[in-house]
Amino acid sequence: MQKNWDVTWGFLKSPRKEQDDAGEGAAKEQMPKSISKMLHGEDKAEDSDVPTRFKQRLDKMKPPKERFAHPMTTQQEVGWHKGVELFGVSQHGRKNCPELWAEKNPDQHKF
Repeated sequence: MQKNWDVTWGFLKSPRKEQDDAGEGAAKEQMPKSISKMLHGEDKAEDSDVPTRFKQRLDKMKPPKERFAHPMTTQQEVGWHKGVELFGVSQHGRKNCPELWAEKNPDQHKF
């Protein structure tokens, strides 16, 4: 029983010191930047004065493109990526023509 413990459950043991030093570099490369900043306390200096609940409120006011790395809903995918118009928008759009607008008559509506 004692002989088989290392073979079957040895992966649960903490790594040795010499292995730990060699593994730190690889672990830092795999860790996302946001988590490493959070762990090492690399925050903005101006944000340290603002209370947490106000930071959260300010973050909620940001548009989704600034809050998230990718669209969270299918509706956000519509405006998330670059536009499809390769040659610009159509020249056949709506044009303002003052001849078509009615003249303003102050006596017309008496409320």
